[in-house]
Amino acid sequence: MRILLTNDDGIFCESLHCLYRQLTKLGDVEVAAPLTGKSGASHSLTLSPIVCEKASVDGLFNGWAVEGTPADCVKLAVLELFDGQFDLIVSGMNIGSNAGVDMLYSGTLAAAVEGAFYGIPSIAVSARIGQESIEEAAEEGFRAIEMIAEIMQPGDVYNINVPCLREFNEKKIAFVPQAEQVYKEKYFKGINEEGKKTYQIMSEEDALAEEETDREAIMNGYTTITPVKYFMTDREKLEQLRAKFTAGEYTS
Repeated sequence: MRILLTNDDGIFCESLHCLYRQLTKLGDVEVAAPLTGKSGASHSLTLSPIVCEKASVDGLFNGWAVEGTPADCVKLAVLELFDGQFDLIVSGMNIGSNAGVDMLYSGTLAAAVEGAFYGIPSIAVSARIGQESIEEAAEEGFRAIEMIAEIMQPGDVYNINVPCLREFNEKKIAFVPQAEQVYKEKYFKGINEEGKKTYQIMSEEDALAEEETDREAIMNGYTTITPVKYFMTDREKLEQLRAKFTAGEYTS
């Protein structure tokens, strides 16, 4: 199996290195990741020329450091940087969970979705890392990857979240939908060195989340696996519009 590994925390992030070591158990792993952290980049693309340079990481691997977003990394890896096809794309391991509405902002998940655009099975992995080692979280993330890798079809996307493992005695996996609950948010106001006002967004995570969702399961010590769709058409609403406004229905 040939695997592309990327992330949104940057090619020199330890969590990527830990996941790389795990993924070599499945096959050959190539790396193309942002030069610097791109958390919250979602599915943004860089439209100006992108610098890509070879990077050697502690003798672990030789990969590509991309001065762009996670989606840029996957697009460049598939089209330009490597020869041949990939059998699987893995994005992560992100520091911090990507569950519920956070999935929409996540550069980690966006990289996996970008891979699916090319018909490549893709997985995003994140970890709500507490006191446990990053290596332990990567091992648990890999356990979930192994579970689903063989059943994945072209274009499939899965989102995996690892909980704070040392808060719980048992390692468990749950197949759950994403939570729909929206965070309470506010802006922290400040003044920069130039005396200009600044605003930094802050979220107040609710202690409770909807039952049987990714956020609740993570809080209860489960590693969560959520299959993801990325096409946005609301088919139900579309049929309602067609039924109500038949005179305006598109025909070819």
